[in-house]
Amino acid sequence: MRRVLVVLHRWAGLSIAGFLIVAGLTGSLIAFQGELDSWLNPDLFHVTGAGVPLAVGDLVARVEAADMRVKVRSAPVRVGDGYAASLFVTPRTDAKTGKPFDVEYDQVFADPATGAVLGVRKWGAVRLDRRHLMPLVYRLHNSLLIPGPWGRWIMGGVALIWLFDCFFGFALTLPKGAAVAAGWRRAWGVRWSGGAYRLNIDLHRAGGLWLWGFLFMLALSGIQLNLDREVFRPVVELFSPVARTPFETRGIQPAGETPALSFPAAVRRGVEIAAGRGLAPPSRLSHYPRYGLYLLEFGSPQHLADAGLGPAYAVIDNRDGSLLGLRIPGQGTAGELFTQIQFPLHSGHILGLPGRIVISVMGIAVVILSITGAVIWWKKRGARRLRAARAAG
Repeated sequence: MRRVLVVLHRWAGLSIAGFLIVAGLTGSLIAFQGELDSWLNPDLFHVTGAGVPLAVGDLVARVEAADMRVKVRSAPVRVGDGYAASLFVTPRTDAKTGKPFDVEYDQVFADPATGAVLGVRKWGAVRLDRRHLMPLVYRLHNSLLIPGPWGRWIMGGVALIWLFDCFFGFALTLPKGAAVAAGWRRAWGVRWSGGAYRLNIDLHRAGGLWLWGFLFMLALSGIQLNLDREVFRPVVELFSPVARTPFETRGIQPAGETPALSFPAAVRRGVEIAAGRGLAPPSRLSHYPRYGLYLLEFGSPQHLADAGLGPAYAVIDNRDGSLLGLRIPGQGTAGELFTQIQFPLHSGHILGLPGRIVISVMGIAVVILSITGAVIWWKKRGARRLRAARAAG
Protein backbone atom coordinates (compact mmCIF):
# COMPACT_ATOMS: atom_id res chain seq x y z
CA MET A 1 0.00 0.00 0.00
CA ARG A 2 2.83 2.39 0.79
CA ARG A 3 4.30 1.85 -2.67
CA VAL A 4 0.93 2.72 -4.19
CA LEU A 5 0.74 5.88 -2.08
CA VAL A 6 4.26 6.87 -3.13
CA VAL A 7 3.32 6.58 -6.80
CA LEU A 8 0.04 8.43 -6.32
CA HIS A 9 1.68 11.24 -4.33
CA ARG A 10 4.56 11.54 -6.79
CA TRP A 11 2.51 11.86 -9.95
CA ALA A 12 -0.33 13.83 -8.41
CA GLY A 13 2.19 16.31 -7.03
CA LEU A 14 4.19 16.56 -10.24
CA SER A 15 1.07 17.04 -12.36
CA ILE A 16 -0.08 20.06 -10.37
CA ALA A 17 3.22 21.52 -9.10
CA GLY A 18 3.52 24.12 -11.86
CA PHE A 19 -0.09 25.21 -11.42
CA LEU A 20 0.34 25.46 -7.64
CA ILE A 21 3.46 27.60 -8.04
CA VAL A 22 1.50 30.04 -10.20
CA ALA A 23 -1.49 29.93 -7.85
CA GLY A 24 0.70 30.39 -4.77
CA LEU A 25 2.62 33.36 -6.12
CA THR A 26 -0.46 35.12 -7.47
CA GLY A 27 -2.54 34.24 -4.40
CA SER A 28 0.02 35.79 -2.07
CA LEU A 29 -0.39 39.04 -4.03
CA ILE A 30 -4.16 39.14 -4.46
CA ALA A 31 -4.64 38.70 -0.73
CA PHE A 32 -3.83 42.42 -0.80
CA GLN A 33 -5.18 43.17 -4.25
CA GLY A 34 -7.06 46.32 -3.23
CA GLU A 35 -4.11 47.82 -1.38
CA LEU A 36 -1.59 46.96 -4.11
CA ASP A 37 -3.86 48.18 -6.90
CA SER A 38 -4.47 51.43 -5.04
CA TRP A 39 -0.75 51.88 -4.36
CA LEU A 40 0.12 51.32 -8.01
CA ASN A 41 -2.65 53.61 -9.26
CA PRO A 42 -3.27 56.41 -6.77
CA ASP A 43 -4.55 58.62 -9.60
CA LEU A 44 -7.38 56.14 -10.19
CA PHE A 45 -8.33 55.16 -6.67
CA HIS A 46 -7.99 58.39 -4.68
CA VAL A 47 -9.48 61.87 -4.83
CA THR A 48 -8.07 64.91 -3.08
CA GLY A 49 -11.03 67.27 -3.16
CA ALA A 50 -13.83 67.10 -0.62
CA GLY A 51 -17.47 67.30 -1.56
CA VAL A 52 -20.87 65.75 -1.10
CA PRO A 53 -21.06 62.50 -3.12
CA LEU A 54 -23.54 62.48 -5.96
CA ALA A 55 -26.58 60.26 -5.80
CA VAL A 56 -25.94 57.07 -7.71
CA GLY A 57 -28.32 58.07 -10.53
CA ASP A 58 -26.50 61.36 -11.09
CA LEU A 59 -23.10 59.66 -10.95
CA VAL A 60 -24.19 57.09 -13.53
CA ALA A 61 -25.65 59.79 -15.79
CA ARG A 62 -22.44 61.83 -15.76
CA VAL A 63 -20.21 58.86 -16.50
CA GLU A 64 -22.45 57.81 -19.38
CA ALA A 65 -22.54 61.39 -20.69
CA ALA A 66 -18.72 61.41 -20.82
CA ASP A 67 -18.82 58.62 -23.42
CA MET A 68 -22.12 57.97 -25.19
CA ARG A 69 -20.84 54.62 -26.41
CA VAL A 70 -21.15 53.00 -22.97
CA LYS A 71 -23.76 52.35 -20.32
CA VAL A 72 -23.04 51.62 -16.66
CA ARG A 73 -23.74 48.11 -15.43
CA SER A 74 -22.32 48.35 -11.91
CA ALA A 75 -21.84 51.36 -9.63
CA PRO A 76 -21.10 52.03 -5.95
CA VAL A 77 -23.94 53.44 -3.89
CA ARG A 78 -21.55 54.58 -1.16
CA VAL A 79 -17.81 55.30 -1.41
CA GLY A 80 -15.25 55.59 1.37
CA ASP A 81 -13.88 59.04 2.18
CA GLY A 82 -11.01 60.00 -0.10
CA TYR A 83 -11.70 57.21 -2.59
CA ALA A 84 -12.79 57.40 -6.20
CA ALA A 85 -15.91 55.62 -7.41
CA SER A 86 -15.25 52.48 -9.45
CA LEU A 87 -17.91 51.75 -12.08
CA PHE A 88 -18.11 49.00 -14.68
CA VAL A 89 -19.54 49.71 -18.11
CA THR A 90 -20.61 47.78 -21.17
CA PRO A 91 -20.81 48.95 -24.82
CA ARG A 92 -24.08 50.31 -26.16
CA THR A 93 -25.44 49.09 -29.47
CA ASP A 94 -24.70 51.30 -32.46
CA ALA A 95 -28.05 52.22 -34.01
CA LYS A 96 -26.46 52.42 -37.48
CA THR A 97 -24.78 49.04 -37.55
CA GLY A 98 -26.82 47.14 -34.97
CA LYS A 99 -23.57 46.02 -33.35
CA PRO A 100 -21.99 47.01 -30.04
CA PHE A 101 -19.59 49.94 -30.17
CA ASP A 102 -15.90 49.01 -30.05
CA VAL A 103 -14.94 50.27 -26.59
CA GLU A 104 -11.42 49.67 -25.32
CA TYR A 105 -12.27 49.74 -21.61
CA ASP A 106 -14.86 48.36 -19.17
CA GLN A 107 -13.93 50.01 -15.84
CA VAL A 108 -14.25 53.71 -15.11
CA PHE A 109 -12.91 55.62 -12.10
CA ALA A 110 -14.78 58.83 -11.31
CA ASP A 111 -14.80 61.56 -8.68
CA PRO A 112 -17.85 60.70 -6.53
CA ALA A 113 -18.60 64.38 -5.88
CA THR A 114 -18.45 65.65 -9.46
CA GLY A 115 -18.71 62.59 -11.68
CA ALA A 116 -15.54 63.65 -13.53
CA VAL A 117 -13.78 60.65 -15.09
CA LEU A 118 -10.33 60.12 -13.56
CA GLY A 119 -9.27 57.22 -15.77
CA VAL A 120 -10.34 53.99 -17.44
CA ARG A 121 -8.96 50.50 -17.96
CA LYS A 122 -9.84 47.10 -19.36
CA TRP A 123 -10.17 44.84 -16.34
CA GLY A 124 -8.11 41.67 -16.73
CA ALA A 125 -6.49 42.71 -20.03
CA VAL A 126 -3.13 41.07 -20.73
CA ARG A 127 -1.08 44.23 -20.27
CA LEU A 128 1.87 44.69 -17.95
CA ASP A 129 1.47 48.37 -17.19
CA ARG A 130 0.64 49.40 -13.63
CA ARG A 131 -3.03 50.08 -14.38
CA HIS A 132 -3.68 46.53 -15.52
CA LEU A 133 -1.19 44.55 -13.41
CA MET A 134 -3.33 43.52 -10.42
CA PRO A 135 -6.44 42.54 -12.41
CA LEU A 136 -4.10 40.52 -14.63
CA VAL A 137 -2.64 38.77 -11.56
CA TYR A 138 -6.17 37.99 -10.38
CA ARG A 139 -7.14 36.49 -13.73
CA LEU A 140 -3.93 34.46 -13.81
CA HIS A 141 -4.74 33.06 -10.36
CA ASN A 142 -8.35 32.37 -11.18
CA SER A 143 -8.24 31.00 -14.73
CA LEU A 144 -4.63 31.07 -16.04
CA LEU A 145 -5.81 33.77 -18.51
CA ILE A 146 -7.65 31.07 -20.47
CA PRO A 147 -10.96 32.44 -21.82
CA GLY A 148 -14.31 30.83 -21.25
CA PRO A 149 -14.84 28.14 -18.62
CA TRP A 150 -11.71 26.18 -19.54
CA GLY A 151 -9.33 28.02 -17.25
CA ARG A 152 -11.74 27.67 -14.35
CA TRP A 153 -12.18 23.97 -15.04
CA ILE A 154 -8.43 23.42 -15.19
CA MET A 155 -7.84 25.18 -11.88
CA GLY A 156 -10.76 23.29 -10.38
CA GLY A 157 -9.23 20.02 -11.55
CA VAL A 158 -5.92 21.05 -9.98
CA ALA A 159 -7.72 21.76 -6.69
CA LEU A 160 -9.45 18.38 -6.85
CA ILE A 161 -6.16 16.51 -7.37
CA TRP A 162 -4.58 18.62 -4.63
CA LEU A 163 -7.34 17.66 -2.18
CA PHE A 164 -6.68 13.94 -2.67
CA ASP A 165 -2.93 14.50 -2.65
CA CYS A 166 -3.22 16.06 0.81
CA PHE A 167 -4.32 12.65 2.09
CA PHE A 168 -1.68 10.76 0.09
CA GLY A 169 1.08 12.96 1.51
CA PHE A 170 -0.23 12.74 5.07
CA ALA A 171 -0.42 8.94 4.92
CA LEU A 172 3.21 8.77 3.76
CA THR A 173 4.37 10.67 6.85
CA LEU A 174 2.95 8.03 9.17
CA PRO A 175 5.91 6.22 10.81
CA LYS A 176 6.91 2.68 9.95
CA GLY A 177 8.21 -0.02 12.26
CA ALA A 178 8.04 -0.39 16.01
CA ALA A 179 9.37 3.04 17.03
CA VAL A 180 6.14 4.79 16.16
CA ALA A 181 6.43 7.65 18.65
CA ALA A 182 10.03 8.47 17.70
CA GLY A 183 9.25 8.28 13.99
CA TRP A 184 6.22 10.51 14.38
CA ARG A 185 8.28 13.14 16.22
CA ARG A 186 10.94 13.08 13.48
CA ALA A 187 8.28 13.56 10.81
CA TRP A 188 7.34 16.91 12.35
CA GLY A 189 10.90 18.16 12.72
CA VAL A 190 13.48 19.77 10.43
CA ARG A 191 17.17 18.82 10.67
CA TRP A 192 19.13 21.86 9.65
CA SER A 193 22.55 20.17 9.75
CA GLY A 194 21.91 17.11 7.62
CA GLY A 195 22.86 18.58 4.25
CA ALA A 196 20.88 20.33 1.54
CA TYR A 197 19.00 17.28 0.29
CA ARG A 198 17.98 16.14 3.79
CA LEU A 199 16.84 19.70 4.57
CA ASN A 200 14.79 19.72 1.37
CA ILE A 201 13.05 16.47 2.38
CA ASP A 202 12.38 17.69 5.93
CA LEU A 203 10.98 20.99 4.75
CA HIS A 204 8.63 19.20 2.36
CA ARG A 205 7.43 16.61 4.87
CA ALA A 206 7.27 18.71 8.04
CA GLY A 207 5.96 21.75 6.18
CA GLY A 208 3.15 19.66 4.74
CA LEU A 209 2.29 18.32 8.20
CA TRP A 210 2.33 21.63 10.06
CA LEU A 211 0.31 23.36 7.35
CA TRP A 212 -1.92 20.42 6.44
CA GLY A 213 -5.15 22.03 7.63
CA PHE A 214 -4.50 25.19 5.62
CA LEU A 215 -3.54 23.21 2.52
CA PHE A 216 -6.70 21.11 2.76
CA MET A 217 -8.82 24.23 3.23
CA LEU A 218 -7.29 25.97 0.20
CA ALA A 219 -7.81 22.88 -1.97
CA LEU A 220 -11.42 22.40 -0.86
CA SER A 221 -12.35 26.06 -1.29
CA GLY A 222 -10.59 26.03 -4.67
CA ILE A 223 -12.96 23.28 -5.77
CA GLN A 224 -15.97 25.33 -4.67
CA LEU A 225 -14.77 28.48 -6.42
CA ASN A 226 -14.03 26.73 -9.71
CA LEU A 227 -16.24 23.64 -9.85
CA ASP A 228 -19.21 24.64 -7.72
CA ARG A 229 -22.01 23.37 -9.95
CA GLU A 230 -19.96 20.57 -11.47
CA VAL A 231 -18.53 18.94 -8.31
CA PHE A 232 -18.84 20.85 -5.04
CA ARG A 233 -22.59 21.44 -4.84
CA PRO A 234 -23.65 17.91 -5.94
CA VAL A 235 -21.49 16.45 -3.15
CA VAL A 236 -22.74 18.93 -0.53
CA GLU A 237 -26.35 18.25 -1.51
CA LEU A 238 -25.89 14.60 -0.60
CA PHE A 239 -25.96 15.86 3.00
CA SER A 240 -27.86 19.17 2.95
CA PRO A 241 -29.89 21.11 0.37
CA VAL A 242 -28.50 24.23 -1.31
CA ALA A 243 -31.00 26.66 -2.85
CA ARG A 244 -30.60 27.73 -6.47
CA THR A 245 -29.83 31.38 -7.16
CA PRO A 246 -32.23 33.56 -9.17
CA PHE A 247 -29.63 33.58 -11.95
CA GLU A 248 -30.07 29.81 -12.25
CA THR A 249 -33.85 29.67 -11.87
CA ARG A 250 -34.68 32.68 -14.05
CA GLY A 251 -32.62 31.88 -17.12
CA ILE A 252 -31.72 34.13 -20.05
CA GLN A 253 -34.29 36.83 -20.82
CA PRO A 254 -35.34 38.05 -24.31
CA ALA A 255 -32.81 40.46 -25.81
CA GLY A 256 -33.63 44.12 -26.18
CA GLU A 257 -35.95 44.48 -23.19
CA THR A 258 -35.49 47.83 -21.46
CA PRO A 259 -35.66 47.67 -17.66
CA ALA A 260 -38.50 49.65 -16.16
CA LEU A 261 -36.54 50.09 -12.97
CA SER A 262 -33.81 52.75 -13.12
CA PHE A 263 -30.64 52.73 -11.03
CA PRO A 264 -32.06 55.25 -8.50
CA ALA A 265 -35.32 53.29 -8.24
CA ALA A 266 -33.39 50.05 -7.71
CA VAL A 267 -31.38 51.70 -4.92
CA ARG A 268 -34.58 52.93 -3.25
CA ARG A 269 -35.90 49.38 -3.40
CA GLY A 270 -32.66 48.23 -1.77
CA VAL A 271 -33.12 50.75 1.03
CA GLU A 272 -36.60 49.33 1.66
CA ILE A 273 -35.24 45.78 1.78
CA ALA A 274 -32.42 46.78 4.13
CA ALA A 275 -34.81 48.57 6.49
CA GLY A 276 -37.19 45.63 6.55
CA ARG A 277 -34.46 43.08 7.23
CA GLY A 278 -32.24 45.08 9.57
CA LEU A 279 -29.37 45.17 7.07
CA ALA A 280 -26.71 47.81 6.45
CA PRO A 281 -27.60 50.30 3.67
CA PRO A 282 -26.90 49.34 0.03
CA SER A 283 -23.24 49.71 -0.93
CA ARG A 284 -23.19 48.62 -4.58
CA LEU A 285 -25.69 48.02 -7.37
CA SER A 286 -25.05 45.82 -10.42
CA HIS A 287 -27.34 45.26 -13.39
CA TYR A 288 -27.54 41.95 -15.26
CA PRO A 289 -29.81 42.70 -18.24
CA ARG A 290 -29.20 39.26 -19.69
CA TYR A 291 -31.16 37.84 -16.77
CA GLY A 292 -33.39 40.87 -16.15
CA LEU A 293 -31.96 41.27 -12.63
CA TYR A 294 -30.38 43.80 -10.33
CA LEU A 295 -28.02 42.67 -7.58
CA LEU A 296 -27.73 44.87 -4.50
CA GLU A 297 -24.92 44.48 -1.97
CA PHE A 298 -25.34 45.70 1.59
CA GLY A 299 -22.46 46.62 3.86
CA SER A 300 -19.54 48.97 4.23
CA PRO A 301 -18.73 51.57 1.55
CA GLN A 302 -16.58 50.59 -1.40
CA HIS A 303 -12.92 49.79 -0.52
CA LEU A 304 -13.79 49.13 3.15
CA ALA A 305 -14.51 45.40 3.23
CA ASP A 306 -15.58 43.96 6.58
CA ALA A 307 -14.20 40.76 8.06
CA GLY A 308 -16.54 37.79 8.16
CA LEU A 309 -18.63 35.92 5.61
CA GLY A 310 -18.95 38.80 3.16
CA PRO A 311 -21.79 41.21 2.39
CA ALA A 312 -25.48 40.47 2.32
CA TYR A 313 -27.07 40.84 -1.09
CA ALA A 314 -30.50 40.92 -2.65
CA VAL A 315 -31.56 40.06 -6.19
CA ILE A 316 -34.55 41.96 -7.58
CA ASP A 317 -36.46 41.99 -10.85
CA ASN A 318 -35.38 44.89 -13.07
CA ARG A 319 -38.95 45.51 -14.19
CA ASP A 320 -40.98 45.72 -10.98
CA GLY A 321 -38.40 45.48 -8.18
CA SER A 322 -39.83 42.27 -6.75
CA LEU A 323 -37.45 40.46 -4.40
CA LEU A 324 -36.28 37.22 -6.02
CA GLY A 325 -33.44 36.22 -3.73
CA LEU A 326 -31.80 37.30 -0.49
CA ARG A 327 -28.50 36.13 0.98
CA ILE A 328 -27.75 37.03 4.58
CA PRO A 329 -24.36 35.78 5.81
CA GLY A 330 -24.68 33.15 8.51
CA GLN A 331 -28.23 32.17 7.54
CA GLY A 332 -29.42 29.20 5.54
CA THR A 333 -29.17 25.42 5.54
CA ALA A 334 -26.03 23.63 6.67
CA GLY A 335 -25.09 23.13 3.02
CA GLU A 336 -25.56 26.82 2.26
CA LEU A 337 -23.50 27.86 5.28
CA PHE A 338 -20.74 25.44 4.28
CA THR A 339 -20.74 26.97 0.79
CA GLN A 340 -20.82 30.55 2.12
CA ILE A 341 -17.68 30.06 4.17
CA GLN A 342 -15.46 28.83 1.32
CA PHE A 343 -14.52 32.17 -0.31
CA PRO A 344 -13.91 34.00 3.00
CA LEU A 345 -11.62 31.14 4.02
CA HIS A 346 -9.83 31.01 0.67
CA SER A 347 -9.24 34.76 0.60
CA GLY A 348 -8.58 35.17 4.33
CA HIS A 349 -11.31 37.82 4.61
CA ILE A 350 -13.05 35.78 7.26
CA LEU A 351 -10.51 37.15 9.79
CA GLY A 352 -9.91 40.52 8.17
CA LEU A 353 -6.31 41.73 7.90
CA PRO A 354 -4.77 38.89 10.01
CA GLY A 355 -6.52 36.33 7.82
CA ARG A 356 -5.24 37.93 4.63
CA ILE A 357 -1.70 37.95 6.01
CA VAL A 358 -1.99 34.21 6.73
CA ILE A 359 -3.26 33.54 3.20
CA SER A 360 -0.43 35.58 1.69
CA VAL A 361 2.14 33.59 3.68
CA MET A 362 0.40 30.36 2.71
CA GLY A 363 0.82 31.28 -0.95
CA ILE A 364 4.59 31.36 -0.49
CA ALA A 365 4.44 28.11 1.51
CA VAL A 366 2.60 26.38 -1.35
CA VAL A 367 5.34 27.48 -3.73
CA ILE A 368 8.05 26.11 -1.40
CA LEU A 369 6.27 22.78 -0.92
CA SER A 370 5.79 22.42 -4.69
CA ILE A 371 9.44 23.16 -5.44
CA THR A 372 10.81 20.90 -2.69
CA GLY A 373 8.57 18.08 -3.89
CA ALA A 374 9.85 18.47 -7.45
CA VAL A 375 13.46 18.48 -6.19
CA ILE A 376 12.88 15.24 -4.23
CA TRP A 377 11.49 13.57 -7.34
CA TRP A 378 14.41 14.81 -9.49
CA LYS A 379 17.04 13.59 -7.04
CA LYS A 380 15.43 10.18 -6.60
CA ARG A 381 14.99 9.86 -10.34
CA GLY A 382 18.70 10.49 -10.81
CA ALA A 383 19.56 7.96 -8.10
CA ARG A 384 17.34 5.31 -9.71
CA ARG A 385 18.97 5.86 -13.10
CA LEU A 386 22.43 5.59 -11.55
CA ARG A 387 21.57 2.31 -9.85
CA ALA A 388 20.09 0.97 -13.07
CA ALA A 389 23.24 1.92 -14.98
CA ARG A 390 25.47 0.23 -12.40
CA ALA A 391 23.33 -2.90 -12.46
CA ALA A 392 23.47 -2.99 -16.25
CA GLY A 393 27.25 -2.52 -16.17
